[in-house]
Amino acid sequence: MLVIAVLMFCVPSLSALRESDVEEGKTSILNCPAQYKISLIDAKYGLHNRFVTATKKAAALCNGKKQCSIKASNGVFGDPYKGKKKRLLIKYSCAHNGETSTKIANGKEHTSSASLKCSGIKYTIRVIEAEYGISQRWNDGTSKVRKMCDGLKECMVPAVNYMFGDPAVGKKKDLRVRYKCTS
Repeated sequence: MLVIAVLMFCVPSLSALRESDVEEGKTSILNCPAQYKISLIDAKYGLHNRFVTATKKAAALCNGKKQCSIKASNGVFGDPYKGKKKRLLIKYSCAHNGETSTKIANGKEHTSSASLKCSGIKYTIRVIEAEYGISQRWNDGTSKVRKMCDGLKECMVPAVNYMFGDPAVGKKKDLRVRYKCTS
C-alpha cells in the first residue's frame, strides 16, 4: 500500500494590516522582515474623540524602510487634548519590494475613497488585492478595483456598500487596496 503525505503550511500575509498603539512619551517601533518595507496606512495622535491626523508625518518618516521608530509626543504631533495623556495609533503593512502603499479609506459610507496614484510617465496602476470590511468580516473587491484602475495613472475608489456589498451592517468599514506601479 502506497501512502502519500502532503504537508501544508499556512503563512500569514505580510500585506496584512499591522497596528501599533503606544502612549504619549513612548516610542512606536514598526518592523518588516527582509525584502519587505513599511507601507503606512493610517496614523492618529490623541485620545477619545480628540485626534489629529498624523498619517503624512508618519509616512514621511517610515514609508519604504524596513524599521522605523516614532515618538508619541506633543512636540511631534501637536497637542489635541491639553492636560491628558494621549496615544499614537498607527496602521501599516509590509509591502514586498516594488509594491506601492496600501491605501485605506476609512469613514462613513459615501464620504471616503482610496486614492491610487503612480508617478512617472511610463508607470501605471496594477491592482494586486482589494478588500472592503472590518475586523474579521471582509469582502474581496479585487476584480472590481482592477476593472476601475488597472492601466491608469490615477484612480479614486469609493468605499461604499453598493460597490462591494455590506459585510458588517451598520458598521463603519475600511477599503484596503494593495497595488504596484508598473511600466
